[in-house]
Amino acid sequence: MNETSIEVAAPEHKPTAPLTADPDAQALAERIARLAWDKKGGDIRVLAVYELVNYTDFFVVVDARSDRQVAAISGHIEDTLREEGSKPLSVEGTEKNQWVILDYGAVVVHVFFE
Repeated sequence: MNETSIEVAAPEHKPTAPLTADPDAQALAERIARLAWDKKGGDIRVLAVYELVNYTDFFVVVDARSDRQVAAISGHIEDTLREEGSKPLSVEGTEKNQWVILDYGAVVVHVFFE
């Protein structure tokens, strides 16, 4: 991934009535991917899941090389978005920083210790 382009993977499953993603949710997912990139997150993926699940529109999945990097990435995302006026609905996994989940409703962020 380079800093100027974010690839959004669309689901291959096609329901009978096509759904569309919320453009605000897609913009948030792309913003989160860039924030993860700032902290050297690896294998960053933005996955459009709005046609597959009913609880979110996008997953952002990020690898980290250590528990400290998991904490740095998730903390950077949470702190920056909070300054911009977006608070997560919930945050899980910060005790051990092996797998942190940040739930922003339409976007769920998974930061994994690879």
